[in-house]
Amino acid sequence: MTLTGYMALAMGAGRRLCLLAGLLALGCFVLLVGPDPSVLRASVMGALGSLSMLSGRNGVSLNALSAAVIGLVLVSPGLSIDFGFILSVLATAGIVVSGRAVARLLALKLPVPVALCIAIPFVAQLWCGPVLLLLNPALPTYSLPANMAATLLVPVATVAGLIAVCVLVVPKVLMPALLLIPGLKADPVTGAWERAAQLPLAVAALPARGVAWIADFFAGLPGSLTPWPPGLWGIVLLAAISVTAGGILHWLDTRCQRPTDTHGIVVGTPAPAPIPDPVWRQLADQRRRRRRALAVLAAVTTLVFIVQGLIWWLRPAPAWDSVVCDVGQGDAVLHRTGEHSAVLVDAGPEPRALNSCIRQAKIERLDAVILSHDHADHTAGLEALAGDFPVDHVWYSTATGDVPEAARHFADRAQVPRPGETLELGSTTVTVLGPVPPSAGSGARRSAPSSEDENNASLALRITITGENGTTTWLSAGDLEEDGANRLIRSQPDAATLEADILKVSHHGARNGGTRLIDTVNPALAVISVGEDNTYGHPHPTITQALQDSGASVARTDQNGSLWIRKDGSRISVSTR
Repeated sequence: MTLTGYMALAMGAGRRLCLLAGLLALGCFVLLVGPDPSVLRASVMGALGSLSMLSGRNGVSLNALSAAVIGLVLVSPGLSIDFGFILSVLATAGIVVSGRAVARLLALKLPVPVALCIAIPFVAQLWCGPVLLLLNPALPTYSLPANMAATLLVPVATVAGLIAVCVLVVPKVLMPALLLIPGLKADPVTGAWERAAQLPLAVAALPARGVAWIADFFAGLPGSLTPWPPGLWGIVLLAAISVTAGGILHWLDTRCQRPTDTHGIVVGTPAPAPIPDPVWRQLADQRRRRRRALAVLAAVTTLVFIVQGLIWWLRPAPAWDSVVCDVGQGDAVLHRTGEHSAVLVDAGPEPRALNSCIRQAKIERLDAVILSHDHADHTAGLEALAGDFPVDHVWYSTATGDVPEAARHFADRAQVPRPGETLELGSTTVTVLGPVPPSAGSGARRSAPSSEDENNASLALRITITGENGTTTWLSAGDLEEDGANRLIRSQPDAATLEADILKVSHHGARNGGTRLIDTVNPALAVISVGEDNTYGHPHPTITQALQDSGASVARTDQNGSLWIRKDGSRISVSTR
């Protein structure tokens, strides 16, 4: 937005035209990168700031941020509990409120560019720290030097990447007009522009790799995470430290800005006409009343938000026999084995989301971890378990037979189960039904397993949970595709073996999972673990229609978040926290 505005200014455009050009570029940017929460926050704030400049009002950063947050949360209430959005707002608020004060203090001893380079990441960390503890109960020791180092590289990567995008977009925009030229073909023109974009892309790649290297370097240093008291008291403690530190910094900044003694020197500026005493008193009373009213309103509003936040955060988890964790585009399901223990089937793509789900479920140990197959959206979250939760058994299945990279930490207890094997863990029994490999004559063997082969290597599990109010049966088959599902069905002498109360829909509801398994299982409830607004089109309408036709109720993590499931007599209840 800023770059476009400056370009318009360099071409002789007026102030209004420059701002309108910037707004247009901002809209195109949002369409290009997608409505990520931090992008929405920045774009709405930038648009409001530009409109305020058009109206002749400056210095409205905090007002624009507040309006952007209120507007976005009213339109999409889910953003209020989106960590990316919350961290983006806090970092921006910290920079707006405290950035200038800290930079001024540092500039007393350091050059201004260095002071800014330190102040911006420092205040962002200061404001975001308590929320970061919700994601990981430890503090990043080297975040300040890491961000300072990355600050030098990010602008280069951003500008070079933007230039590359512009170069790639030009032929798409101009192609209809260019094709009117006799003899001109689309492919050579598009190819020429793509080759022209290679240079800025190469330039952008260097600092981008540098940022990744910086992150890996500092994360690998000894003591990269400073332990911090877990739970609510740890968050309150860090919040108190952050508020105290911020208050001290602002007080020091105010002290440094006080006018110095002029030692009797009289400045020859005409004094304003005195205000009559009654008028002055009336104005002073009005200001005091206004400030008190605003202070009371701000205090009440803040208190309401704090109380609501505490109620939301401290509310107990619903009673459950199984939890389908909302881990985005992936799978992770907990099945209770005891009061504070469970079996975890798949680990999702992201450690933080899995860690949060396990802690919300009040699970302290995992009797077993089962990885249906070796794809990152089912295994990458396993990193969350290392050192945090004791794990007794690890089952896995892969098309190669190798231990998944994410499970190397548990290699000493990892094994591949065979159909018919059973784990009896407290109130839960896990029985392996598949995978069923293709027959020897079904086709030529590939030199390396394909993605389809890995999906069809998924473990098919029948899980029986005996809870306080009845027994629940699950059928879970990872990302099993239609061929693998058909082999599984044919392998069972009695089709009733596959019938279950709950079906974990294969492959996040992808079309290649087929519908025959749905008909065979005949579930009362089907759960689909899928990422919101995912780019794969999951779940496919064919699958959702088949579930509807089967009479099954459907619960989805992209629509409801984590699913807390419990058998209640003859009824299966699903709660969302």
